Amino acid sequence: LNSRHYSMNVSNDSSPKTLKIGTKVPVEGENGKFDYIDVGTSITAQMVSWQTPLGIDIYVDISNFANPDEVLHGNGRPLLRAMRISGRMPVVLGKSMVVGSVEDPNSDHQFQLEITATKL
Repeated sequence: LNSRHYSMNVSNDSSPKTLKIGTKVPVEGENGKFDYIDVGTSITAQMVSWQTPLGIDIYVDISNFANPDEVLHGNGRPLLRAMRISGRMPVVLGKSMVVGSVEDPNSDHQFQLEITATKL
């Protein structure tokens, strides 16, 4: 079991909060100019209801490089894999809840998003 733990302070100011972990990868665009794409994990959460039951919108994007034998997809550019979990769900304070799970197309790994809301 390989797990990661992240914490976010999602307040009642109605603005979404974002947490990003990863690498910026240069990608050559038009006229030889480089743009950067994010590869890693991005989590965005926003409380949508402060009345009982509490409600949260959550969006998680997970990206990584393809298997080493697929990385240079013939054109010198890295091949990326991406997964997304998103949804709106009720939240019970102090109780862990699974938002969703996805399987990594590169491996037998499964990503499961679980949230626990705690009043600060």
